[in-house]
Amino acid sequence: MATYLGRGGFIGIGQESTWGTGVAASKYFRARADSDSLALENDDVLVENIATRDMVATTDFLRGARRVAGSLSLDLTYADMGLIWQHAFLDSGATTGSDPYTHVIDANDSPDLAGKGLSIWVQRGTAPTAHRYAGCKINGMTLSFEVGSPVSCDLDIIGQNVSLETTPTPTYGTSAVVTPKAANSVGLKIASTVLVCRSATFTINQNYEERSNIHEVTMLEPTPGMIDVTLDAEIEYDSNSAAMFDTDTIATADPSTRAVSLQVKGGTAASEDLKIELETAHIISGGNPQMTGFGPNTFNITWRGFAAAGASTNAAKVTLINASSSL
Repeated sequence: MATYLGRGGFIGIGQESTWGTGVAASKYFRARADSDSLALENDDVLVENIATRDMVATTDFLRGARRVAGSLSLDLTYADMGLIWQHAFLDSGATTGSDPYTHVIDANDSPDLAGKGLSIWVQRGTAPTAHRYAGCKINGMTLSFEVGSPVSCDLDIIGQNVSLETTPTPTYGTSAVVTPKAANSVGLKIASTVLVCRSATFTINQNYEERSNIHEVTMLEPTPGMIDVTLDAEIEYDSNSAAMFDTDTIATADPSTRAVSLQVKGGTAASEDLKIELETAHIISGGNPQMTGFGPNTFNITWRGFAAAGASTNAAKVTLINASSSL
């Protein structure tokens, strides 16, 4: 008996030109411990009757609807994750310039990528085959920022089906992992004012509506619902943050929207950059500043991204600068 080990595990992702038709992976990522929980869910049917006390396997157990669900957790990198950004935001994006290139992706009211999906490959270490999950959609993406730690990219996945495939040979990218520690990192800004931010979490959810058909056991292609974009942050209470916080939360009149951005540069200012923007944001929750000791007071705050009237801005925008000519 061979015991399969986690050593050598990896994740692969490829874009399906036809949703649900599995394809080879075009990008590969090294797996972390507990990096995935993807699984096939079978809603099997048990037919009960009072004719006998025991159920008959051939007639009383039926295969019901099935779907794929679970999560992926990866280290966020400046390049090589274009497919993830595109399918999390539902935007093909636009690329300009030359090395370094600038890529811009918006979450907006006109989603791209209808009819397309992701094939997600999971090679669980020394196991002889890989699982390929086809017809996958990124229902939600969460990015967690902490000082001195790699940014964690957690994905909520739904999909159509799974198959066992011959293990491919992965080729890993060389892009740096996004880590909020470089001296030229910009951090959290309200318009042009930089705030002292201890940690932050960005979340985007597409809130897919799943679809089914009475004569098929696998799901139909899901449709995106309401975009939900939030940015949570732990901030020091100082003269900069107090002016914004007190105005937006205490005033009885409808507060003005804020342009909120979170930016992390790589070791070289011009070559690698990640900037997430909520161009039209409102505070939707925020606790009072806390006196935790002799040190700085802090408070937690949540912004939600909105589209501006006339859609001059979108719920969220990400700008990537790297050496790759394509996402």
